[in-house]
Order: sequence, then structure tokens, then C-alpha cells
Amino acid sequence: MTFAELEREVETCAADPALAKSERGRAAGRAVMAALDKGAIRVATPEPQAAPDAPSKWRVHAWIKRGILLFFQNEPMEDQSAGPLHFRDKVPVKSDLERAGVRVVPPGVARFGSFLEPGVILMPGYVNVGAWVGAGTMVDTWATVGSCARSARASTSRAGSASAACSNRRRGSP
Repeated sequence: MTFAELEREVETCAADPALAKSERGRAAGRAVMAALDKGAIRVATPEPQAAPDAPSKWRVHAWIKRGILLFFQNEPMEDQSAGPLHFRDKVPVKSDLERAGVRVVPPGVARFGSFLEPGVILMPGYVNVGAWVGAGTMVDTWATVGSCARSARASTSRAGSASAACSNRRRGSP
């Protein structure tokens, strides 16, 4: 299925409550989460800049957010374990971290449906669904990269800080 086809499927399912709660809605939600997890799609993408010093503009893809909601509507709550840690959630923790080229220090958590570029270091922090963390970034101790947020490449999310949805924080920015 192409991304244009996936977008149409998500929009169709999200618009019809019966379809949203069907196997078709579940499949659409799972496809969106899998694409987010691989970094194949992003909740927000940068628009081309008119000039080098022009402010950044971003396009939010609302259909992807609706796809995430389809996932949450249809997935059951399950008991999960990651080593000695136990969870009860609808979303598993991210896997294949070595292949992704990222380091996660216990008890750091990146959820399935988030994307971490190679070289990310996740200290005991948290990366939520739909978030995109750029290469070389360190998510410092107890920092959070929220749902659908973006963390710039080679940046640091400082200890105890949070990146809001669809934000773009660079080193030295508030």
C-alpha cells in the first residue's frame, strides 16, 4: 500500500465510527504506527524555506495523527515486560535498537511508533508515539520527547525537560 493509499484508508476509517472499530480500522492504525516506527512517515515535515534566514514552517499531517488514534482505539491493553520493568499498555516498547544504531540506558523508554535516528542516546528518559528524534541527539535524564514532537539532529533534551507536540528544539534554544 502506498502512503497516499494509506492516507485515504485512514481518512475513510476515521470518518466512520463503525469502520474505525473494525478490522480495517485496526489494520490502518497498525500500518501508520509501523511506518512511524521505521521513520517512513512523519507527523510534521518542514516546508521549503523562502530564504536562508526565514523562519521554519512546518506542515502537520493530521491523517497520521488520526491513524495513531485508530491504533489506540483498536489495540487491547496488555501486560508487558522489559527486563525487570513491567508495564500495562496498548503500545509495546521500541525494539531492534542495535540495528537502529541507538543507545537506550535503563530505564529509558522509547515506544513503538516513535523514530530514533542512528546515534541517538536515550538516557533514563521517555520518547512517545509519533516523536522523531534526530541523529546524534541525547535525550538526557528524565527528559521527555512528547507525542508527535520532533527533536533536531545533534541536540540535547536537557534533564527534566519536555518537548511539546510538533516542536523543534535546537541546542541553545529555550
